[in-house]
Formats: sequence, structure tokens, C-alpha cells
Amino acid sequence: MHVLVSGGAGFIGSHVVERLLEHGRRVRVIDDLSSGRREHVPDGAELVEASITDPSACRAAVDGVDAVVHLAAIASVTRSVEAPSATHEVNLAATIRLAEAATTAGVARFVYASSAAVYGLIERDAHGEHDPVAPVTPYAIDKYTGETYLRFFAAEHGLDARALRFFNVYGPRQLPSSPYAGVIARFATGLLQGEPLTVYGDGEQTRDFIYVGDVATIVTRHAEEPPTSAALRVMNVCNGSRTSLHDLIATLAPATGAATGAAPEIRHEPARSGDIRHSRGDDAELTAWFPDRPRTALDEGLRRVVDWMQAG
Repeated sequence: MHVLVSGGAGFIGSHVVERLLEHGRRVRVIDDLSSGRREHVPDGAELVEASITDPSACRAAVDGVDAVVHLAAIASVTRSVEAPSATHEVNLAATIRLAEAATTAGVARFVYASSAAVYGLIERDAHGEHDPVAPVTPYAIDKYTGETYLRFFAAEHGLDARALRFFNVYGPRQLPSSPYAGVIARFATGLLQGEPLTVYGDGEQTRDFIYVGDVATIVTRHAEEPPTSAALRVMNVCNGSRTSLHDLIATLAPATGAATGAAPEIRHEPARSGDIRHSRGDDAELTAWFPDRPRTALDEGLRRVVDWMQAG
């Protein structure tokens, strides 16, 4: 089996490439290295340094592959608000271009990285795949519209498409140097350097965190599964649990070697406009489809993040 991974030099993508290679798959990566790193692409994968905004590069990348895993994106909600048209070109226009190239080339499977952001500011005990969506940022709008286009490609061209709504993915290779780094990468860096931690709001807001290695296994299974239908399948990728930012810091601090009993200094800033208070995914459909999926405990996942950071 030959799989194309767009964004395969990035945080999530490099873990997916690693897992596919472990399963004996041939892997081609297309990545412009704007946020990914060449050294994160495992040995054994073919790296095409090109942008998915280039139609000819997309056509060449899908040639001869059996499945596409589309992870390349500008992943920052903030950047999408600041520059909607530029992020739209990458997050939606390029998605359509890659799906079109894939169907023309006869690719059977297309796995698409969507986002929990499509649920917007609607608060529920847990968001399920059939609940209403209300995307409110350019990033979320593009991600949901990408799902809609894949529904078209499935109905019109017989593409077996999967839209995976990622919740808060964390783990090694999430670069804390990025201004858009995830909260865990930022907190871990602050704790290791003995710096105060900035928390926006009261710290009691909650998120559904899932370890990147578990995500890679889920994505790989979607890519490898034989095509089943010409319809879009939407699935949350989450743990179905809530962790507050205060609890996150309390779990992370011991992994960084923070002194026992010495609470880290936390500086509270006003809550950011548009931030949802609580976010948790309903993982019932994921669990029914993959009952024995890996579930890395938060403390273990955080320890791996810290070990990676300390290893340089």
C-alpha cells in the first residue's frame, strides 16, 4: 500500500508517517517545510518539498498512491483571523485541489484532518458528530467547508472520504518556539525554564486532550482500512474527557522536575475573545469503530513531552 501524507514533516504528520512505515507501508510526504521540519520525516519516507497550493505538485504527489492523508494546514485560529484570505488558500482551496487531483488519479481513500473548532461556541456536555456545528472563525469555516466538499467528492466521484475532527492533540514535536504552540508546549517550556505561566481566564476552562501517538494510530487505521462506501464519514478524535488548565499544570509540573510542594507561579490574563469555556468530544463512535484503540494517560503523555524537550 502506498500512502501520501500532506504535512508529513509537521507535528501530527510526522507521527502518522512513522506509524505507516512501522506497518510496512510505502509513504510519500508533501510538505513545504513552512512549519514542518525535514528532520522530523522518518527515514524510509519519500519527501517532496512542495506546497499543496501548487496544482502541478498536487497532481504529481497523488500519482500512484492508494490513499491520501491530508494534514497540511495553517493550524492557527489566530492567524486565520488576522489573514483570512491567505489561510483560506491553504486550508480550503488547497484541500479542494488535492481532493480533485486524488479523484482524477483514481485514489480510493482520502483522510482529512478536520477540527473540533467546527462546533464553535456551542457548549454541550460532549460534542457528537451529529450535533449542530457553528464555526465562527475563518479556520473553522474552512475546515467545515472542506468536509462539505469531501461529501461532494464522495457522492460525485465515489471517493471514500473520512473527516476526522481532532480535539486538543499534544505530544513530542509540537514546537514551543512557535507563537501558535499548544498550551502544553508553552506550559512545559515555562516550567522547565522556571518562568511564570500565563493563563487566560480563571484556569477552570476545560479541554479534551489526546496524545499524538494515539492520534497517529487512529489516522493510520483509517488510511489502511479497505474502502467501504462512497460517502463521507465524520469522526471525533478525542478521549471523551475534560481537563482544566489548573489540573493540567498540576499534572505537568512534577514531570518537569518542579520542586514538590512548590506551586508554579501563574499569571492570569483576561480570557481571550471567542474562547469556548468547555470543550469535550463524544468518543462513542470512535470507540465503537476501534474498541481497543490506544489511550495514553495524560501523566504519561506529559512525561514523554518533557523527555523530548529535555533531549533537545
